[in-house]
Amino acid sequence: MKRILSGFVIGAFAAFAVPAGAQAPAAAPPAAAAPAAPKKMDPKYVYQLVGARTTTKGVATGIVYELDKPSRTLKLKGDAATTPAFKAHKNVQNFEQLNVDDEVTVEYYRSVALYAKNPRTQPKAPEVVAALVSAPGTYQGAEALEVQSSGTATVASVDPASNTINFKGPAGGLWPVKVDDPALLKGVAVGQEFDYDLVDATAVAVVVKPKPPPPPPPVVTAKAKIVEKKIEVTEIVYFKTGKADIDPKSFDLLNDVATILKGNPQVKKVRVEGNASKDPISAKRKDGAEFNRKLSQARADSVKDYLVQQGVAADRLETIGFGWDRPVAPNNTKDGRLKNQRTDFTILDQ
Repeated sequence: MKRILSGFVIGAFAAFAVPAGAQAPAAAPPAAAAPAAPKKMDPKYVYQLVGARTTTKGVATGIVYELDKPSRTLKLKGDAATTPAFKAHKNVQNFEQLNVDDEVTVEYYRSVALYAKNPRTQPKAPEVVAALVSAPGTYQGAEALEVQSSGTATVASVDPASNTINFKGPAGGLWPVKVDDPALLKGVAVGQEFDYDLVDATAVAVVVKPKPPPPPPPVVTAKAKIVEKKIEVTEIVYFKTGKADIDPKSFDLLNDVATILKGNPQVKKVRVEGNASKDPISAKRKDGAEFNRKLSQARADSVKDYLVQQGVAADRLETIGFGWDRPVAPNNTKDGRLKNQRTDFTILDQ
């Protein structure tokens, strides 16, 4: 007559034998630890799976929307939905530095212990629970038990190819358990019920990405301001006649432009654009267009050099001279020509 050998699976199986026709004693637990290299099942025995345990790791990332430091509980809001509450043990790092609106990544571990629904064969003895808790690999990296619940799970499928039993919990989640020997699968049937104990554990470290500081208030100056893709100025930049030397009366204007640039680091690149007027004298010169283009380029370079001297990083500025190709007013009046002799500040990257 064959005997029944019952096993409690903890990673690798641990087993004890029961003579045919006899009951397992209520206080007799299975071995608490599994051997590193389990032996093959003895064909003289019929094997029955009476218990199993599986541990899964999860990661939750989101924004802290609720925080209770006295109870050390936090709730996250992610892209899809709100996550369950996490309760941090006193050894969890960084918890005291947490604030609402911080971005947080929490590692947690879920351990499910399953017991065949036959109390005469496998009682829920304290020793069995102790064996689960002390099994190698249980709650790795975890410090705090968060939730404990019990219920009934059913066998959803058995995969002999991978030696895996998929248990289905009441919420529909699947808990895969891999056994060391396919002999343990023979007595397992789809629909078979197992009682379970579920324990969640929160990881040791909470990785915190603090909420970014609010942007600084906008920098306000008297003669320059950012308007969409431009730094608008209240007057033109004056130069010595026919030269690229900046007239000192424009220093205050350019100081305001430098203040705007230094106070707005998000503005990464600005092009200083030199423009010229088509005055009657220049218009009569054969090289008038080329002369004014070179002069407007030299004046744009002078403005860049002045801004760099005021503390603006040189790699945030580039220059170009357009000459008289981009007038904004008629050149047949003095006021029109004055408007065309302008320096523009165009934001290229922000």
